[in-house]
Amino acid sequence: MYIFLDFDGVLRRHGSDPTRLEWSCVEQFEKAVRPLRDLKIVIASTWRLITPLEEIRGYFSADVAECIVGVTPVLTGNDPHARYHEIQRYLDEQQVSEPWLVIDDEHDRFPRGVPALITDPYQGFDDTCTARLWELLMDAPDGTVAQENRQRRRGRGQPQHGRQGTQTECQHGHGAAGRVRGR
Repeated sequence: MYIFLDFDGVLRRHGSDPTRLEWSCVEQFEKAVRPLRDLKIVIASTWRLITPLEEIRGYFSADVAECIVGVTPVLTGNDPHARYHEIQRYLDEQQVSEPWLVIDDEHDRFPRGVPALITDPYQGFDDTCTARLWELLMDAPDGTVAQENRQRRRGRGQPQHGRQGTQTECQHGHGAAGRVRGR
């Protein structure tokens, strides 16, 4: 399982010190992903532009840091789905055929149907996000994350639109808590 991880709004809440991750969010994220077998984390955050990968690994506990396998490439342009295309480029370049999931705070960075866990940027990754992540993963054998990734392995690349969505939000008090977005 590959996780493409954003930092701002996920491991650092909006309104907090923009130069450091918040330990409570990092700790909750680590607790959520530790049980995953064969976990590979790829940093998709803009922090990758100014922070070396080894320093990024230092933000995490040793066991989770070992799972960080790289960063997404940087693509230029004014594409509203640039982060998605960076992830696609990484998947293509690394010839990834395993299931993958995005954890980010901005759903509009991705086309409809992308397997994503969208956090509330004012809450960051918390116990609600842990529950949503495990709901997605438990559905994976017959569910949305697995379906999306089977599409990719068949060479279709782009997610199919119009079917049950794979983006789930773990927002608090914003009217979308726990709703799986129909796509």
